[in-house]
Amino acid sequence: MGNSSISDEHVFFVALHFTTRCLNVPQVRESFDNLVENNTNFTDETNEKVIVLHSPISGKIIELNKVNDEVFSQGMVGPGFAVQPDNGDLYSPISGVIDSIFPTFHALTVKSDEGIPVLIHIGIDTVELNGEFINLLVKEGARVDTNTMIANIDLDKIRDNNKSTDVIIVVPDTEGELVINEDHAKLIMN
Repeated sequence: MGNSSISDEHVFFVALHFTTRCLNVPQVRESFDNLVENNTNFTDETNEKVIVLHSPISGKIIELNKVNDEVFSQGMVGPGFAVQPDNGDLYSPISGVIDSIFPTFHALTVKSDEGIPVLIHIGIDTVELNGEFINLLVKEGARVDTNTMIANIDLDKIRDNNKSTDVIIVVPDTEGELVINEDHAKLIMN
């Protein structure tokens, strides 16, 4: 087994999820070690799809329920996480294709290689800024991966306009459990 960036606490959480499906902790750790090392998604022995969502921006990853927006914090859009950014370089959280871009540039969707849409929402109430302070670097249909910078955000100017800069990542209309680590999250889809 290789080096792991997954803490024992996260393995315990995931192991609790999987033990009802006859997987033991070493099997879970090995599967997730391989997943992180190979930067891939996989289907486990229970045929549950596991999607890795990388943090798209440098900063502190927080649970979605900590976001100051009821629609996202209550999971109405779908499972996900947010990042409190410390710089404005925004990358794709997953490999795929830019599926849609909102006219105000505050939100876009990446359709993963597996066909799963991932919504990236830049800030809270930033729709009111009409695209100001977000320099989008991609167009609909562009092929992206986790090394593709998709936007540069002027965080200071957004904050100067009394808007939150939290970057929210959700998988719309999906059910599953999310396991958050320091630089990525894993969505275990039911």
